[in-house]
Amino acid sequence: MIPFGLGTGPANVLFDLRASKTFGVGPREKVASEGQTMDSSAVSDQGLNTGGAKIRLDAGAPRRYSLTFVVGASNLLNIVNLGTPNGVLNSPIFNKSQSLAGGAFANPTPGNRALIFQANFSF
Repeated sequence: MIPFGLGTGPANVLFDLRASKTFGVGPREKVASEGQTMDSSAVSDQGLNTGGAKIRLDAGAPRRYSLTFVVGASNLLNIVNLGTPNGVLNSPIFNKSQSLAGGAFANPTPGNRALIFQANFSF
């Protein structure tokens, strides 16, 4: 009467993307002089063994404060993820979805693209 696998629901696709950029602001932190390496009994200036590269302490010259801008997109492709279909045999909408998918596909909204902007100031 009803073929096997009918009513299992449509396939769902979700594509999320997040990108951020951090800027150092304020005065520079004190760093070791150019080319100076760590002095520690656990880690020598050659890495963990004598064949490793030198560990540089000044690689990036950190600043006292940082400002981070973040943009995130949920359901970037804007594909509506439908839930399981109607299972009532006598219904005129049998095997048609009436709801949106839940679970991981409902983050933050299952049917719409969502853009999130954020700014962080660290001190």
